Amino acid sequence: MLTLLSAAVAQNTAPYWSLAGNTGVTGTSKLGTTNSVELRFITNNTERMRITTAGIVGIGTGGPSPSAKLDINSVTSGVLIPRMTQAQRNAIVSPANSLLIYQTDNIPGYYYFSGVWVALKGATTNLGNLSATSINQSLLPTTAAPGSLDLGAPDRSWRNVHAYGYYIGGTKVLDITGTANTLVGLTNNKTSTGSYNTFMGTNAGYSNTSGYGNIGIGPSALLYNQTGFENVSVGRSSLAANVNGAYNVAVGNFALQGNVSNMQNTAVGFYAMGNTPSADGNTAIGYLAGYNYSNGFYNVFLGSETGTNAANYYNVVTIGHGTIATSPSQVTIGNTATRQYRAYANWSNISDGRFKKDIQENVPGLTFINKLKAVTYHLDAVGIDNFLHKNTGEKNRGIAGKSTELSKALTEKQQELQSGFVAQDVEKAAKELGFTFSGVDAPKDQNDVYGLRYAEFVVPLVKAVQELSAQSKDKDEEITSLKASLASLKERLDAIDKGRSSSASLTNASLDQNQPNPASGKTTIAYTLPSAYTHAQIRISSTEGKLLKTVDVSGNGAGKLDLDLNSLASGTYYYSLYVGSGLVATKKLVRN
Repeated sequence: MLTLLSAAVAQNTAPYWSLAGNTGVTGTSKLGTTNSVELRFITNNTERMRITTAGIVGIGTGGPSPSAKLDINSVTSGVLIPRMTQAQRNAIVSPANSLLIYQTDNIPGYYYFSGVWVALKGATTNLGNLSATSINQSLLPTTAAPGSLDLGAPDRSWRNVHAYGYYIGGTKVLDITGTANTLVGLTNNKTSTGSYNTFMGTNAGYSNTSGYGNIGIGPSALLYNQTGFENVSVGRSSLAANVNGAYNVAVGNFALQGNVSNMQNTAVGFYAMGNTPSADGNTAIGYLAGYNYSNGFYNVFLGSETGTNAANYYNVVTIGHGTIATSPSQVTIGNTATRQYRAYANWSNISDGRFKKDIQENVPGLTFINKLKAVTYHLDAVGIDNFLHKNTGEKNRGIAGKSTELSKALTEKQQELQSGFVAQDVEKAAKELGFTFSGVDAPKDQNDVYGLRYAEFVVPLVKAVQELSAQSKDKDEEITSLKASLASLKERLDAIDKGRSSSASLTNASLDQNQPNPASGKTTIAYTLPSAYTHAQIRISSTEGKLLKTVDVSGNGAGKLDLDLNSLASGTYYYSLYVGSGLVATKKLVRN
């Protein structure tokens, strides 16, 4: 029931306003006050609603705010917005802008009309939950020139920003897709089904399909990768050609750019191993390290512009600027300008007898050493540098084509007087003796150079010392023999002296020349003995006077001795006839 509480005079003329309902109401009929008095509505003797003289409606309050047309005040209940289905919402004829309803199906929630129905989402602490009209005006897109609006402010920031993707110029530049894949920048990748990939930069990982565990950072990094996995590529066009290679690391613009299918390569530096289409297990660190190298395995290039002068090398180690390997399984330290190698310990060469087979003591000593030619020389450092780089795009660059520092180093090297051997001379000396000398490092192909392993010369030198020692021992024995011969000669001289004193007893003794002479096998010596003597001997001696053989003879007058020569080597000997203590005569004997 409504009770009119106003100071106005009640309606008392026909037609009367009836609480049971009214008929004959016209457009001029009124309910309320006609003077400046508020209209109050009371139930249960309590005011429930008031309309002020300014037309402001207050519910639950006797003093509605003058800034509102409707002021509802309650601590026990709220405002219930009309509830309807999406179909019922869409059936509203000519909805006014800002019309608000609550939708009960499809995506339930509050919707307002702003030309189209727009969802009014809940908590506004997350940017993703804000509708266009609930975002601060400075964030809204406008028709103004691009870049005229800011997101956030220097003194304010968003806590969390939630989005499926970010777009610039109509192109998605941030995407989280598949299983833990992150695409940042204009990667243009639309087919990736791999997992755990991160691609950042224009066309980075552009072709990736099922490849997984890859990191590509930089324009065109891992550009053509499809199924390759566990690769790290940092730098413009690094690992760009890789399709299915795996476990590679490329850091630097164009590093490992040409790698297609190979694995386990690590390249760090600008264009490091940049033109390597087929190689496994290589490591290159430095500017252009291994740049032109191709089709080889398990090599290490450490230093700028290091590499090889041919393809298909393996197990190579090069250390130092511009160092070039000239054959497989080679370690090269320093370039042609290097002048010193320094260390605090000697190299230790593995030498375990358990692993040495076919051991032979056939190394020549003095004969080989005597054939060597020790020389001094100046090295053509520029010439050998050009030769080593002939396949690296730097052929015949000369001093002028090199860096100032390298040119200076090469010039200093060429002025240095060195001593040593010429490898070709050493090789020739060894071949003349049929000796395969490991100290000569002969070229493996037309791109290689001769080298010498000077430590290997210790072996023939030791052999030469041993031979000299043996010769010295022989000389000692020879000296001992000469001393014995001198003693024998002295004895013979003494005997001659004695013979002279008794020459009268030897007047009937004589010694003839052996027949035949020269002789081999046997020879016959004729002699004559006196009628009276105590004993007689024929003695055989060497030309040095060493007594070799003594034969007793006997009889009176003429006699013969058949001498067996088989115990004597070919050469010249002397034989003498002694009667008693006196020397009768000495003759020369030649043994064939």
